[in-house]
Amino acid sequence: DAADIPSSTLNFISKYMSKFARRIVNLETEQLPKDHYAAIVAIDCLEHTTEPVAITKSLLLSLHKDGILIVKFPKESSFNYTHIRQAQEQRDATFNLINNSCTIIVPEFIYRKN
Repeated sequence: DAADIPSSTLNFISKYMSKFARRIVNLETEQLPKDHYAAIVAIDCLEHTTEPVAITKSLLLSLHKDGILIVKFPKESSFNYTHIRQAQEQRDATFNLINNSCTIIVPEFIYRKN
């Protein structure tokens, strides 16, 4: 499955990669299914959002018990038009949520849901 907010990325996936995806989820109009995925990859995306904690809660709800979460959320001190200050303000809380919900395999990268 591929999921994103309406964006050029979601348009690209819909147009060029739909044959590789079982389902394409527009997160503005749909929710991810609960307890559904064995693994979720969220690399270099949370820094582009205003609600990384809420998004991470949703990802964790969608992950099976013992599922693997791969997440990369860079820590930044400078911001540009794509990296959001609110994301950095919630970065520590996001990793606290992950650390409290998962077993750490590789810190700030790979986790197994408890």
